Amino acid sequence: MEWEAQYGKLAFDQFVLERWDYTLSPPEDPLQWISSAKTWLTLSLAQRKPYHDKSFAVRSLLPGSPGLPNQSQISRVLQPHQTISERNLSIPHFHRHIWLRTCYDPALANKYHDLWNGEDVLDDETLYASETGWEHILHRMPMLCDRDKWGTLDECLFPYDENENRPPESHHIFPLYDAAHREVFMFYLLDRQALEEGLITVLWLDNFGECVWWYRIHPDQVLEFEGGILSGCGLDWFVEMADGEEEGVENGYLAKGSLLD
Repeated sequence: MEWEAQYGKLAFDQFVLERWDYTLSPPEDPLQWISSAKTWLTLSLAQRKPYHDKSFAVRSLLPGSPGLPNQSQISRVLQPHQTISERNLSIPHFHRHIWLRTCYDPALANKYHDLWNGEDVLDDETLYASETGWEHILHRMPMLCDRDKWGTLDECLFPYDENENRPPESHHIFPLYDAAHREVFMFYLLDRQALEEGLITVLWLDNFGECVWWYRIHPDQVLEFEGGILSGCGLDWFVEMADGEEEGVENGYLAKGSLLD
């Protein structure tokens, strides 16, 4: 697939360009970008929506048109801090789940190829290598969580209807229920633990980039797992599975971080 950068046509483009302080020296630019990304993730979806509206309004414009960044803004603000693939993967896609590789230990390189299934992967040691976590990906792609669980923005602007999704009676299941209510984005993590143990970590994030739940799965389960997710079996389905099995949940069955067999 041949992707285009479409500079100025993402909501976060509009946001970061509005905030950028050009009086600061270029060496401070990475910190400016990260600060803006962190601020974006503190905003509610309603607060982000005006920037989505602005980006939608300029979507059909040609490069260089009024309302789009000039080459100087592109070269200093946008281009250095996101790759073209990151920009395109930031746009909500219901059918896509991103893989993130953070471990680049040469001794585990073969393990990586055993786990990854060939789909969209963020794999660049200079950008993603980390032994301390995965959160840095949100600094590069802060729009990953601008969606609901169906991959759109508009639906998640509406309040959650608790009458249609009443909490389970068991307090042991409530954390999973709460996570299912909040999650909007799922991705696969290939970190050191995943490569060493041969298990893939699946994480669900909320609109603010907080991890609300995670499981681990065997690599040969990915296709079946993906099929379930695409057919609507998200965390809500795990809530239904756990409901009525209080003893199992209390003892770790379907607990956060557990292995799905």
